[in-house]
Amino acid sequence: MSSMIKISERTLYEPIVKFLEQNLKVRAISEVRARGGFLDILFQLNSSTFLIEVKIGGEERTLTKASSSCRLCP
Repeated sequence: MSSMIKISERTLYEPIVKFLEQNLKVRAISEVRARGGFLDILFQLNSSTFLIEVKIGGEERTLTKASSSCRLCP
């Protein structure tokens, strides 16, 4: 039997944040508390705020959820 390595979405936060900071020269933060839960990764570029929602596995329809969460962003 082969053993599979399982990673969680949170495992990917740090490498994504490092990539954003090193390549886009932005400050990115993960697990930002917002009304009703947490946002995965949040960063600002110029005057725009961006949210990255990390998902592993099956296809999901999260664009609506993400855009409504961003209304809670600073």
